[in-house]
Amino acid sequence: SAKKFLSDFNKHAKLSGNYPWGVALSTLAESSDSDRIWYDNAGGGKYITPVNLTALTGTLLSSEEYRYGGELRHIIISDFSVELTNSDVSEQNQAASIAYAYYKAVETQKIDAFFYSAQVDKGGIKNGLREANDEEIPTEARPAYTLYSLIDSDAALDPYIGSAMKKDSDW
Repeated sequence: SAKKFLSDFNKHAKLSGNYPWGVALSTLAESSDSDRIWYDNAGGGKYITPVNLTALTGTLLSSEEYRYGGELRHIIISDFSVELTNSDVSEQNQAASIAYAYYKAVETQKIDAFFYSAQVDKGGIKNGLREANDEEIPTEARPAYTLYSLIDSDAALDPYIGSAMKKDSDW
C-alpha cells in the first residue's frame, strides 16, 4: 500500500541522514469510467483520490514523524485526468470533476501544485482538455479547457460546472 511504502521510505530516508523528499501523487478516480469523481468511493480508503486527499495530507504526512526540519513535505498532484463517458453531459461533468479535485486540493492547504495530465485525447481515450483528430492534433476545446484556464481567477465558473453541481448535492 501507499501508506506502507511512505512509512518504509521515510524510515530509510531517516537512516540515510534524511533529506527534503516530497510526494508526487497520481490521484485518479477509482473507476476510470466515472466522469463525476465526487461520487468515487476511494476504494474504501485503499487509494488516494480527490475524495479522500486528507488521508494523505491531513493524517499521514502531517504527523511529526514525516516532517523534515519541522516542515511539511511538499506534495503535488502530478497526474490527474477524467475520462469522458458516453453521456450527453459528460463534458460538463469532466469540467466539474476538475474543479472538484482542484478545490479539494486547495482546501487541504498542503498541496503545492495541481497538474491536469491530459492536454488532448490520446490513443482513443477521451480525457483531454481538448479533443484531438486521428493524428492526435488538438482540435476543439472542451468546457474543461476553459474551466482549467480560469480556475484560479475571479471569472465565474458556473457556466462550466453549474448544472453538474445542481444535479448532485454531494458537492
